[in-house]
Amino acid sequence: MLSNMANNGCDLKEDYVVFIGGGAILLEDYILRTGRLKKEPYFITDIKANVKGYEILNKLEEAARANKAVASSGNVVSLSTPVLTKAVVTG
Repeated sequence: MLSNMANNGCDLKEDYVVFIGGGAILLEDYILRTGRLKKEPYFITDIKANVKGYEILNKLEEAARANKAVASSGNVVSLSTPVLTKAVVTG
């Protein structure tokens, strides 16, 4: 898995890595023992974390579509959203 992340552009020695969901629970000990991550990884061990994240992304997309419709009607709307700089999804 860590090799897959590196092959997909994740710099395991420089990037902060966050493991989310059930995989984070199952692999936390293994990942910490490998020594391949220079910076301490962060583990979100809520098994519903992925679902919660996709719900947030869906709401942001719906809001962006609604704002686009409003903006095209001549009204000015600003939507502030968090920025995700890099994501690597593994099995």
